[in-house]
Amino acid sequence: MAKERLAYPTQKPEALLERIVKASSNEGDLVLDCFMGSGTTGAVAEKLNRRWIACDRSRFAQGEGPVELHPEMAAALRGLHRLPGRGRS
Repeated sequence: MAKERLAYPTQKPEALLERIVKASSNEGDLVLDCFMGSGTTGAVAEKLNRRWIACDRSRFAQGEGPVELHPEMAAALRGLHRLPGRGRS
Protein backbone atom coordinates (compact mmCIF):
# COMPACT_ATOMS: atom_id res chain seq x y z
CA MET A 1 0.00 0.00 0.00
CA ALA A 2 1.33 3.45 -0.90
CA LYS A 3 2.40 5.67 1.98
CA GLU A 4 0.06 8.47 0.82
CA ARG A 5 -2.96 6.14 0.84
CA LEU A 6 -6.25 7.80 1.79
CA ALA A 7 -9.69 6.29 2.33
CA TYR A 8 -10.69 6.34 -1.35
CA PRO A 9 -11.04 2.75 -2.63
CA THR A 10 -9.57 3.23 -6.13
CA GLN A 11 -6.72 5.59 -5.30
CA LYS A 12 -3.54 5.02 -7.31
CA PRO A 13 0.01 5.49 -5.93
CA GLU A 14 1.54 8.92 -6.59
CA ALA A 15 4.63 7.31 -8.14
CA LEU A 16 2.51 5.57 -10.79
CA LEU A 17 0.51 8.70 -11.58
CA GLU A 18 3.70 10.75 -11.75
CA ARG A 19 5.09 8.39 -14.40
CA ILE A 20 1.85 8.57 -16.41
CA VAL A 21 1.57 12.37 -16.22
CA LYS A 22 5.25 12.88 -17.13
CA ALA A 23 5.01 10.44 -20.06
CA SER A 24 1.82 11.92 -21.48
CA SER A 25 2.17 15.68 -20.94
CA ASN A 26 4.57 18.59 -20.72
CA GLU A 27 4.83 21.40 -18.17
CA GLY A 28 1.95 23.81 -18.65
CA ASP A 29 -0.28 21.20 -20.33
CA LEU A 30 -3.78 20.50 -19.08
CA VAL A 31 -4.50 17.20 -17.31
CA LEU A 32 -8.13 16.04 -17.14
CA ASP A 33 -9.24 13.61 -14.42
CA CYS A 34 -12.90 12.66 -14.85
CA PHE A 35 -12.79 10.28 -11.90
CA MET A 36 -11.22 12.56 -9.29
CA GLY A 37 -11.72 10.44 -6.19
CA SER A 38 -9.32 11.74 -3.58
CA GLY A 39 -7.59 14.06 -6.07
CA THR A 40 -4.23 12.34 -6.30
CA THR A 41 -3.94 12.93 -10.07
CA GLY A 42 -4.59 16.65 -9.66
CA ALA A 43 -2.09 16.84 -6.79
CA VAL A 44 0.56 15.10 -8.91
CA ALA A 45 -0.23 17.35 -11.90
CA GLU A 46 0.13 20.41 -9.65
CA LYS A 47 3.53 19.18 -8.39
CA LEU A 48 4.67 18.66 -11.99
CA ASN A 49 3.59 22.17 -13.09
CA ARG A 50 0.60 21.01 -15.12
CA ARG A 51 -2.78 22.68 -15.10
CA TRP A 52 -5.60 20.32 -14.16
CA ILE A 53 -9.35 19.85 -14.24
CA ALA A 54 -10.96 17.22 -12.03
CA CYS A 55 -14.54 16.07 -11.49
CA ASP A 56 -16.31 13.06 -10.02
CA ARG A 57 -19.90 11.82 -9.90
CA SER A 58 -19.42 8.78 -7.67
CA ARG A 59 -21.59 8.26 -4.61
CA PHE A 60 -18.63 9.23 -2.43
CA ALA A 61 -18.13 12.49 -4.31
CA GLN A 62 -21.82 13.29 -3.96
CA GLY A 63 -21.63 13.05 -0.17
CA GLU A 64 -22.99 9.54 0.30
CA GLY A 65 -19.83 8.23 1.86
CA PRO A 66 -16.62 9.35 3.54
CA VAL A 67 -14.31 11.39 1.30
CA GLU A 68 -10.78 12.39 2.18
CA LEU A 69 -8.96 14.58 -0.31
CA HIS A 70 -5.26 14.37 -0.98
CA PRO A 71 -3.72 17.12 1.23
CA GLU A 72 -2.24 19.00 -1.75
CA MET A 73 -5.54 18.80 -3.65
CA ALA A 74 -7.41 20.14 -0.61
CA ALA A 75 -4.92 23.03 -0.37
CA ALA A 76 -5.31 23.83 -4.08
CA LEU A 77 -9.10 23.77 -3.84
CA ARG A 78 -9.10 26.13 -0.85
CA GLY A 79 -7.55 28.75 -3.14
CA LEU A 80 -10.40 28.59 -5.67
CA HIS A 81 -13.36 30.96 -5.60
CA ARG A 82 -16.91 30.00 -6.52
CA LEU A 83 -18.78 32.01 -9.12
CA PRO A 84 -21.64 34.09 -7.68
CA GLY A 85 -24.87 32.09 -7.62
CA ARG A 86 -23.14 28.79 -8.33
CA GLY A 87 -22.75 25.91 -5.94
CA ARG A 88 -23.15 25.97 -2.20
CA SER A 89 -22.00 28.87 -0.08
